[in-house]
Parts: sequence; C-alpha cells; structure tokens
Amino acid sequence: MPHSESTNQITPQDGRPLLQQAILNLESRTWVAGKIHYYLELFDNESVVGKGTFSAQMSQFGQLFRWEVNLPFENRPFQWWELFDGQTLWTYQASPKDQKEQLGRVDVLQVAQHLKKQGNLPKIGEIGNWPGLGGLSRLLRSLQTNFQFTLLETSSFRATDGQQTRPLPVWKLLGTWKPAPLAALLPEQADRIQQGLPVRWEKVPPHIPDQVLLFLGQEDLFPYEIQYRRKPPGRWTAWLSQVAWLQREEQCLAKLEFVELSLDVPLETESFHYQPPEHLKPTNTTSEFIQQVHTKMQKKPQ
Repeated sequence: MPHSESTNQITPQDGRPLLQQAILNLESRTWVAGKIHYYLELFDNESVVGKGTFSAQMSQFGQLFRWEVNLPFENRPFQWWELFDGQTLWTYQASPKDQKEQLGRVDVLQVAQHLKKQGNLPKIGEIGNWPGLGGLSRLLRSLQTNFQFTLLETSSFRATDGQQTRPLPVWKLLGTWKPAPLAALLPEQADRIQQGLPVRWEKVPPHIPDQVLLFLGQEDLFPYEIQYRRKPPGRWTAWLSQVAWLQREEQCLAKLEFVELSLDVPLETESFHYQPPEHLKPTNTTSEFIQQVHTKMQKKPQ
C-alpha cells in the first residue's frame, strides 16, 4: 500500500502533457495487473474501505480488461465489475439494497461497424481506445475531459509488490474543474460559473468533489493513486486559511490506490473470458452505448 514519504515543491506548471502521456502509456501496455484499495466517505460520516482488482492485456481487438470492485455495506457487499473480451463489453452489478443482480452487454463489434460507417473508426484495433469504452483508461480520459491539471510537486510513496516495499517517485498533479463540465454539473450556478464567479460550494451536495489529486509514477506514469477531495465549506474558510494553525483539512471523499502492481508481466487469457450463468439474463445496451460514444467523441480535451 503506497504511503507518501516526502515531497519537493516545484514551480506549478501545466500537468496536461503528463496526463496525456499517462493515458497513452496505459493504452499501449501489453499487460497490466494489480490489486486496488478503495476508500469512500459516506453521507453520514461513515467510511467504507473496499478492495478490487484491475487487469488488462493487449490483443488484436485492442486492450482487453477486467475491473472489479467489492465494497462492504452493512454486511451486504456491493459488487461491480466490467469486462471487455474483445467482442463484448460486460457490466455486472449487485446492489446492496435489494441484492438484485444486473448484467449489461454491449456488442462492441456492432458499435465498431456503426462508427466505421460514420467515418469515426478507421481501424478495429482502436476499439480499446474509444473514449468511454471502460476500464482505467476511461477513468483517466474522464478526468482529462472534466479537470484542468497542474503539476504541484514531486513526491515519494512506499509501494509494495506483495513481497517487498520500495520507495516510488511520483508526480503529484492537482485537478480543478473546467468551467463547462462544472456548469453542466451545477446548472443552478451555471450563470455564475460562465461569468467567472466563484462557485458557492456551501450549496453544492457534499458528495461532489471540488478537486482531484493524481499521483503518477515518474518512471512509468502509471496512476498509482487518485483522490477526490472537497474543501471545508463555510463563510470563514477563506479567513481561516490565513492562519496556519486554524486551517481545516480538506476532506477526502473517495480514494483509489493500486497495490501489488505488475506491468508487462504475461497474464492468463482465460481471465478475460466470460459466459453468463443461466439464471442471469443480460440486458443489451448497445444502442445507448453508441450514443454515449458519439457524445464523448465530440468533446475534445482542452
């Protein structure tokens, strides 16, 4: 489990090139595998710590992947996973409220044929790089679309591969909302945002972050940790920030961190195969997915 060890302040600079290269590196990896620790802060000041895994493998159809999340909610775990096997994108969810299982399927080859007719998909091998297909790549591309990143400092983690712990140099990037996606998220304050006025965060639901921290490995640019954070609300926050010992800490709403990560180590191809059980009938969401891809392809990262 990575822990921050030291930091070196640098002159803040544009973090977009680092994030863009991190995405390209991730999408070109032959193999990726790792365990994930999750941390969530709930509305009633209760926290949940969960676990999961992520694995990916390059193929002729693009990058196959499998992402799993398991969160314990009142002894009734929340389970979610998505898997791309080269032809179908599967998404599974078991809700903690009613324990109903939901399985969705997207015929990715059908999507490829549709987009190729529209002139948007020249090569079928680019399937794994579609904006919004899924996996860790989708998460990073979403951050790239919605947040403006600044490189804050160099830092060091204590990272483990399951057998030994070693120092890991990382880049620390801070992401703040871009005006357009923030205005879409907060329509009641859209006019203020478009005029360049500060957001009234005390009126924003507490589960919405105002910033993201991203830690990229300096050697491999892998996203070892992602934090969604929120500054404390209140009319006295700005005044308190001028007095060091009265400063209130930012709240970490959610955190994802990779542990026991291995890059470019061969994986078993069977882990990317899936056959639905007889009792679970999948819902075809191909049409909805096509519309989502069209929408996201129209949004060019700034």
